[in-house]
Amino acid sequence: CLSMDEWQPYRREVKPETLLDAWRPWLEARVIEVGYSAQILFQELRVKGFTGSYETVKRFVAPFRVLADRAALCQTRFETAPGEQAQVDYGQIRVQFRSQPARVHLFVMTLGYSRRGFYSDSGNEQMGTFLEAHERAFDHFGGLCRTMLYDRPRIVWETGKEGKPGRWNPTFWRFSEHWGFEPRLCAAYRAQTKGKVESGVRYVKCNFVPGRSFVDIIDFGEQLQQWPSGMSDTRIHGTVHQRPIDRFAAEQPALVPIGGHRPFGDCLEVSRIVADD
Repeated sequence: CLSMDEWQPYRREVKPETLLDAWRPWLEARVIEVGYSAQILFQELRVKGFTGSYETVKRFVAPFRVLADRAALCQTRFETAPGEQAQVDYGQIRVQFRSQPARVHLFVMTLGYSRRGFYSDSGNEQMGTFLEAHERAFDHFGGLCRTMLYDRPRIVWETGKEGKPGRWNPTFWRFSEHWGFEPRLCAAYRAQTKGKVESGVRYVKCNFVPGRSFVDIIDFGEQLQQWPSGMSDTRIHGTVHQRPIDRFAAEQPALVPIGGHRPFGDCLEVSRIVADD
């Protein structure tokens, strides 16, 4: 292996099973679709007329499962060009105020190229505060990225029911059109897709909160706003090995400018049912 010009993954030779030969092309494609489930394949094969045993199907699936498990251990980090993508997420933090413990909702937007982040406390995770936090982030960066990556909260994506396809939340979709960015969803049940902003939420929990005391939510917010300039923007980032504020100098000119753009709330039209008076 050491003498080879390039690495080649180990591939176990799949010994042919006579009873499965007729279905081999279909099996090799279907095994991935069913998540390497020998039980599902066995049930589907029985419908097709397969007369062999479940153990025969298990032996067929085993090498494919091994390759999939090994492939999952190695990942290629997805990098974006300046101004191309930002990632958005909410987190929750338990803190101790002077009067009582409290749960603080944390909005984080992280620029994909520079890793510079915007952090804001929120009283809730409802649509109004969510969109307002976006606009404060745009103002903080002096622009916005062309695409925004999200998880699948209901204020962003409405999951379809009874087999119907999902759709963008109408209010959120109008917000994205108003500001001119393309929203995108990360892969379901895969936090690594938006790992940059996931790291930002964890960074606040582990580096901002410990050792600090807060009087109330106002004091928490004021300290949080002062924290990036003295810590998160100026530390050496563990992945890019540069200060986010230095990389931001190259990213900021690539952001879509916001000069003269009206806030979304100024032009939002809503319908209400009211009394006659």
